[in-house]
Amino acid sequence: MSVYEPDETCELNTIQHFKGYAGLAGYVDARQNLSMEGVMRACEILLGYKKTLTLFPVDQVFVFATASLRNIRNREEALDLIRERVGLDVAILSGEEEAMCALAGAGALLTVLDGVLLDIGGGSTEVVLCRGGEAEFATSVPLGSLNMHVQNVRYILPNKKEGKAIQQEARTAFELLNKSSFPEIYGVGGTMRAIYRLTNSLYSLSDDNRVIEMEQLAEMYKLLRKGERRTLTRVLRLMPERAHTLLPGMAIVKMAASVFGCERVLVSDYGVREGYLLRRVLWGTSE
Repeated sequence: MSVYEPDETCELNTIQHFKGYAGLAGYVDARQNLSMEGVMRACEILLGYKKTLTLFPVDQVFVFATASLRNIRNREEALDLIRERVGLDVAILSGEEEAMCALAGAGALLTVLDGVLLDIGGGSTEVVLCRGGEAEFATSVPLGSLNMHVQNVRYILPNKKEGKAIQQEARTAFELLNKSSFPEIYGVGGTMRAIYRLTNSLYSLSDDNRVIEMEQLAEMYKLLRKGERRTLTRVLRLMPERAHTLLPGMAIVKMAASVFGCERVLVSDYGVREGYLLRRVLWGTSE
């Protein structure tokens, strides 16, 4: 949950940011139904956010969900239960709208020209192909750092075979989108932020660095998959909640770079939340 105070020029001033890890993709069964335990977990986090909001002079509250609720079969039942127990209506973003929100958020901090925007979430990855700063194509593919772990990994970290399975799923999905080459990936979302934090730590880079070279990503992936102690220790220190999903997320990035010919990743600290605020609230558009 993020609290903002935008000014008259639509500049975003982030007042506060709170995070609760739900991991809803881990509560979805083989029939693609979200369990009651998963719904209650979502309610628990939302109730905590709602209580916290009483400490701020907030005028408007917008609650939206992405793949975690968009892709389940019992979506309406889950939304009804959340409305009943929490007292909040949850809007469901389509895959394309989520992708465009990610692009709007990234564009608020990055100069987006020719590249592939990737927003890797727990249950999906949003992809926008950009030319000359304009969206050429936008979609969502069912590849997420958490669902790839749930579906392919037996223990905590994927072994070589499991990692190849994740990368093959990613390759198949990305090759269906476009055969063009792009020099850069524009990365948004928690997985991308975790990767740049690990990059900066391992390579002794400035905390302000938001560039990940693909050679660095490949080396980090290899070290993590082998269970190299120094690298694992840094992950556990920096982002313990992502210890099991970081490698699947990195595998998705690696394959996107391979398919689209990208040489580096530029990471934005703004993403879907900020893009939603800009598009749906301040700009008044969902086109």
